[in-house]
Amino acid sequence: MSTPSNVQPLFEQVRLVIDQAQQQLRHTVNDLMVQSYWHIGRLIVEDEQGGVARAEYGKQTLKHLSQKLSAEYGKGFSPQSLWNFRQFYVEFPILSTSWRELRWSHFKILMRVKDPVARNWYANEAVAKYSLLADSQQLFASRYRAFLPTEAELQRDRAVLENAISEGEA
Repeated sequence: MSTPSNVQPLFEQVRLVIDQAQQQLRHTVNDLMVQSYWHIGRLIVEDEQGGVARAEYGKQTLKHLSQKLSAEYGKGFSPQSLWNFRQFYVEFPILSTSWRELRWSHFKILMRVKDPVARNWYANEAVAKYSLLADSQQLFASRYRAFLPTEAELQRDRAVLENAISEGEA
């Protein structure tokens, strides 16, 4: 069965609408997943800080919570996943709205960066320049350190500032 040639422009327009809707849906689902993981992490941390010893908490509470969530919701709530959600909240206590473009996989990579200043820098770089972090080495290849002043530059700036203070200019 052949289709009339005049249907092609209509097909292209409909396809564009569907493609845009699917892209928006993926973005919305990702955003909701990341927010949910952050809130789950917050709840775990708040419960943990309710006086329960940290070591005991990690061993037992996450295990039992994982079992209950997995029974009700299926995969995705292993003790390791719950620990990751907890760490997500700990490492990102304020979830910047500018980071809404990042996927959960981005945050898992970013959580490995222990220096909070560097981690925030990488998160902002990821939003600004990378839609995917498939090659995490591309992002983390010492780029952050390249933008930091050297010790000599810091000493020079400190000397200039101290000089300006002593002369009453600052």
